[in-house]
Amino acid sequence: PCWFDDGFGVIAITPLVSAPRSNDSQLGAAQSRLAQNIPPTLWNYQFEQIDNIVRAEVVSNTVRAVLVFNDAGEIMAGLQTPPNADEPNNITEIPEDADIAYDGPLEYNNNGELKEVGRLVIVADYLPLNELQSAERNVLLVQVVIMVLALVVATRLIIGYLVTRPIQNVSAALMDIAQGEGDLTRRLKVDRQDEIGQLAAGFNQYTEKTHTLVKQFVESFEDLDAQVAGLQKIASTTAAGSNRQREESDLVAVAMTEMSTTSQTVAENAAEAASAASEADQQGGRAKQIVESTTESTGRLVDEVKEASGVIAALQEEVGEISTVLDLIRDISDQTNLLALNAAIEAARAGE
Repeated sequence: PCWFDDGFGVIAITPLVSAPRSNDSQLGAAQSRLAQNIPPTLWNYQFEQIDNIVRAEVVSNTVRAVLVFNDAGEIMAGLQTPPNADEPNNITEIPEDADIAYDGPLEYNNNGELKEVGRLVIVADYLPLNELQSAERNVLLVQVVIMVLALVVATRLIIGYLVTRPIQNVSAALMDIAQGEGDLTRRLKVDRQDEIGQLAAGFNQYTEKTHTLVKQFVESFEDLDAQVAGLQKIASTTAAGSNRQREESDLVAVAMTEMSTTSQTVAENAAEAASAASEADQQGGRAKQIVESTTESTGRLVDEVKEASGVIAALQEEVGEISTVLDLIRDISDQTNLLALNAAIEAARAGE
């Protein structure tokens, strides 16, 4: 709605904003009138007048129900206007789904002294307001749709004149290059300074560069043709050399085969030699163990022989001593035998 300067959008939105304020103002006025008119009637016990005052306020589109209680909390008047009803009906309590606009005390000025004489409850009726807002919202929606459609049509016409037609010219030039004779000397007329003019200038620059590249390519292709002829001669010479190299390679392959066979034989002999060396190493290890064992046994035998030599030497000394003793015993025995013989002789003599 703010697209136009004639205030159309502002006028359309204003009722949606001002309607709640107007409704609150009417409820405030009703509350002020009831707070002013009901306390004297309660003070003077004019109950019928209370009912008339409440009925006059309930018929308003902004007030759904009004309830008046005395200072003891007893209901003195209660009226509500049901939806789609012409006359209000009596109620004794606040409706459960009530939108309470005011709930406060009623005060009476008794010779300058304010006394609380009851309680006032006002229930607001927002249904008419919601219906009004819904209708205004629908009108606003229709206005927005119309303005959007008008804007779309105008935008399409402007785009068709300022954008689509120049782009079609560029597209036609590109199609001519792609499908026709490929005239790279064609240029677009640049008479604008906007994006379309930049597009046309870019197209001209592109075709200029493409034309230069194609020209250079043709010249390069001619040079390449001459170079290809020279390369063909070089290729023929290279092919002859390749044949000779292939023959020499065959000879080398035969020699390599023979060398491979010889190498295999040498490898087998080396494997056998390695096996024999391993076995000899094992036998040498066993011989080393035997020699070490023999050396150890010989050492022990030498020690035992040395010990036996000592024993023999000691035994020789003891044998020498024994021989001396035996010689002494032998001498004593000889002397004893001599003495016995002498005694025998003496005895014989004595016997005679």
